[in-house]
Amino acid sequence: MILGLIGFFASLASALLGIGGGVLLVPLLPYALELSAQDTVALSLLIILFIVLVNTFYFHKKKLVLWPVVLMLGPATGVSAFLAASVSGWFSGENLRLALACALLVLSLRYFKVLLQKKKEGENTSTSPDSKVLGLSLGLGAGILSGLLGIGSGVMVNWILFQKKWAIEKFQSPTASGVMVFTTFFAVLAYKAHYIDFYEDALISESSGALLIFGVLCGGLVGRPLQEKLKGWWRNLFLAGLLLFLALVVFIESLGDL
Repeated sequence: MILGLIGFFASLASALLGIGGGVLLVPLLPYALELSAQDTVALSLLIILFIVLVNTFYFHKKKLVLWPVVLMLGPATGVSAFLAASVSGWFSGENLRLALACALLVLSLRYFKVLLQKKKEGENTSTSPDSKVLGLSLGLGAGILSGLLGIGSGVMVNWILFQKKWAIEKFQSPTASGVMVFTTFFAVLAYKAHYIDFYEDALISESSGALLIFGVLCGGLVGRPLQEKLKGWWRNLFLAGLLLFLALVVFIESLGDL
């Protein structure tokens, strides 16, 4: 039951907010399953890959995905996610959880800062050379966070789309979902190549997996039609608050582990 609810809310958040769902999956999966920090990230990324593939397919049919932006950011996130996931075994579980708390806190504060700034609607600048360099840099950073911690790609991509006005509100979440297909695919590939055989290691039982997938599908069905109705400012305010709450929860738990 808990896994089904986790899958539902992770998928709902992914569809509504344009995130992969890792900000919920990584902190909450250990409550339902006895997993190491590395196994939690790997399983979270596998679930996110399924979520964003379904969401991106749906949004593409609705013509809501800005593929030029996806192709600018996606490959960079994929490469850095693969490299980061490949070296994740160098870090202890305690250090990974503390890094997760710090990343959630920083991303939350960045969102609050942007929300408090009164910005005028600007033109799409994604084709300028400076914007492409910035996009590449942000994509690399997003991939590193995602590969190491299981979070970050969707959150960072949404932040830059919102701040730089690379996508108007209705395209923001769908475009971020497309970028995350690259990120999570290559991160999962790295975890499978270096550390984990998702089939042989059986991180999750068949019954639990079925319950989780059912929750994911239901969350997506509810969230995808609603994302076009949720205003961008309120979407980002909710995301900022969620990130701050999870940062505090993970940080308190990390201090208890030290």
